[in-house]
Parts: sequence; C-alpha cells; structure tokens
Amino acid sequence: RVATHRVARWMRVGVAVGTDRARACASREGAMPSPAVDQPQSPDASQHAWPSDRDLASLREDVAAFAERHGVPADPRDVRVAVAPYRVCPLGAHVDHQGGRVAGMALDCGVLLGFLPAPARESGADRTETETETAVGESEVLLRSDTFAGEVCFDVTRPYGEEMSVENTGAKTGVKNDEREAAKAGEEREGADRKNASSWGAFARGAAWVLADDARVRGFEPPARGVVGVARSFPPGARMDGGGLSSSAAITVACVMAIQRVNEGAAREKKRDERDVKESRVREKETNDVDAARWRVARLARRVENERVGVRCGVLDQASIVLAERDALTLIDCARETHARVKLGAERDEDEEALANEKKLDPPPFRILLAFSGLREALTSTGYNARVEECREAARLLLRVSEASDAVLGDVSPETHAREKERLPAHLKRRAAHFFQEAKRVADGSFLWRRGDLNAFGALV
Repeated sequence: RVATHRVARWMRVGVAVGTDRARACASREGAMPSPAVDQPQSPDASQHAWPSDRDLASLREDVAAFAERHGVPADPRDVRVAVAPYRVCPLGAHVDHQGGRVAGMALDCGVLLGFLPAPARESGADRTETETETAVGESEVLLRSDTFAGEVCFDVTRPYGEEMSVENTGAKTGVKNDEREAAKAGEEREGADRKNASSWGAFARGAAWVLADDARVRGFEPPARGVVGVARSFPPGARMDGGGLSSSAAITVACVMAIQRVNEGAAREKKRDERDVKESRVREKETNDVDAARWRVARLARRVENERVGVRCGVLDQASIVLAERDALTLIDCARETHARVKLGAERDEDEEALANEKKLDPPPFRILLAFSGLREALTSTGYNARVEECREAARLLLRVSEASDAVLGDVSPETHAREKERLPAHLKRRAAHFFQEAKRVADGSFLWRRGDLNAFGALV
C-alpha cells in the first residue's frame, strides 16, 4: 500500500526515481491518476488506486452534511467530485514559462473537491466563521477546506465584489491582461481575500473570474450558478501547500472543473452575429475531444495564477495535472501546447529487432521518493517572478531585440545561445544555461524512459 502517511510532514521536496520499494512513498500501482469529475476506476486498477471508492463515498457524505448545515437539501448520491492530483517534474523544471519542454508525472495523492450546484434561491452575503449560517443563494460559491480554517464565500458573478461586465474583463477590446500586470493582480487578490476566512479562496475566486472572461470572449453566457463544496487533500491531514507539489494548481484545476461543470447545462450561446455563432460551434466541437478539453482547463487554471494570483508561471503544473495518465510520463511542449504520454519501456516494446536479441522484460515497478528539504514557501514570496523576468531579459539580449519584446528563451536557438552567451551578465548567463541544460536533460530522459532504462533515468533525475 502507498505509504502516503509518511508524507504528512514533508513539504518542499526533492524528487528521486528508483526501484527500491522500501524507500518509496508513491507507488507505481497507485500513481498518476487522470483528473476528472467523478472519475471511475478502471477494472484493472489496483485496489490501492487513488481516489478509492471509500475516499469518494466519505467526501460525498461530508459535502451533503455541509450543504445541509447551510440550509441546502442534499443527497450524497448527487455530489460530484473533481479529482486533481499533485504533480512532480522529474526533468525540465523552471523552463515552462520560457516555452520549454518539460516532463511531468501526477501522483496518487492530491485534491478532491466534492461539490453540488447552489440551489435556485436568493444570493447570500459573505460569511465568516462567527456569523449565523443561512441558506445559500443560486449564484453563491460556498467552499470549505479540510486543511484551512474558515469558509470561502462569494458571488460567482462578481467574485471580487463588482459585476463582471465586458469592460471589466477586457472582452470589449479583446485585450487580455499582460503578464507584466501580474504583480498588480496579486495585490488586488490579496485585498479581496483579506475579507474572507481563507486566502486559498484566491484560487476559487480567480477560477470564477477567468471562466467568466473566457465565456464572454467565446460567445457564451458567463457562469451564473454557484457551488457548495468541500476540498480535501490527500494524504489526509497533510499540509501540502508551499511544498513544491503544485497544490495551488491542483485546487485551481478542481475549482475550474467544478464551476464549469455546474454551469454546463445553463450555458447559452450569445448570438451576436453569424460569425460569432460559427466560431462558437467550432470551439464547442473542439472541446468535445478529451485532450482538447483538458488543455482548455489547464490554460484557464494557468490564467488564474498569472492574472489573479500574481505568479508568472508557465503551464507545467496545470498541464501535468490535467493530462497525466496512470503509469505514463507526460512530455509537454509548453510553447506549442502539445503533449505525449509515454509508457515506461514503450520504445523497447515496439522495437521488434531489439526484442529478437534480448529477452523481453516487463518494466520494473517504481516509486517516487519525496524528501522534505525543510522549506515551505509560496511562489509569490520566493522571487519567482523576478527570475522569470531575468530569463526574458536574457532572451532579449541574446536575440538583440528591444525591451518591449515578449521574447522568451524558447525563441532562442541553441546556435544563437552558443554564439551570443558571452554577452550576458553572469546572473543572466546562468538563467540561459539552465534553460538549455534542461532541454538536453528532458531529451535524454525521454529517450531513457522510452527504452525502459529506469536506473539511468533515475540517475539523471
């Protein structure tokens, strides 16, 4: 069984891959679930796969009880569950915001968000821990976390206390928030969430804001139905925030999926003109594809971090969470927003000539070791955004373009880097060198993984 209880005091982590089962804390048998709402377990899934039927049943009971306490009649059978696993990045760390290629895995632990649609009643006001509990309004979002005290409560149509008009979202001009305004967005978020019991509400509020903005741009009605839900992290009782496993991305993905799901049935096309109608139908057809729908969730969740929380991250965390599949390494091209899922030893299994010269062996069982470094810190307080800007500055210097350019290191060819790198100041030279070193490590690691050479892959990690 997965030794997830050992993770309870382990936060900021180093990652190692190996075959020694005695030192493991995430097993291959239960690792890397796919995110979904009400994800069913496959017939051949391990009995220890996460989330288990017991995990889901317990959460549904708690959500129903939470809803009942707030005057919302609820049946546990009606509770939906958004599954968002934590992720590790064995190779390619800190290059996603530069359009690099990364390798991600999802673990057999993460966030479950059980939820119900808010009832069709008059909207309530924000609630603190000491206020009297009242019935929930139709557009109200009311969430509780097992990890953090208090409740998050806001109106889905005005998550920051103002109406989500076309002017407020930027949809009128078609101009989206620039990443350079992320710090300002972070300040707005902090000011809004000081009024609430939990700062983790920034991710739920951001999810509502981004979904509304996206809906208007795509020609749909923005979300108008709220949710009542309970967020539960696994392993139970563990504080995984600030630990390097992308807990913030996990709860954001879960909130996006929950608000999106309860508003799917009520979504109506805004038929402004024939062109808008046609484009909306094309986009709707694209989202019927499972991977296209997952990528859309990843992009929306990334926008929450960039535009509402103030972290200038790439799409590594969100894409690793939504695209992962059991027992596969997810290779992500962050610039092109494409991906490939690779099973361990996939190339060897397909190489008939090689198989003729060696006995075919099943890939060895493996586990992911998470080791606590003693640090727990949110990205917003680590100088992360400054490092992102340093990478961009290095790209502009290497490409000899103006400071107004949006160039990233992914726009720089290895040849240009080799020719121009001596022009960089020492600290920018280190940033650029890391990008190109990680590009090689991802390529090498992908080859080793495909060949089934787990020992060499683990050593590279």
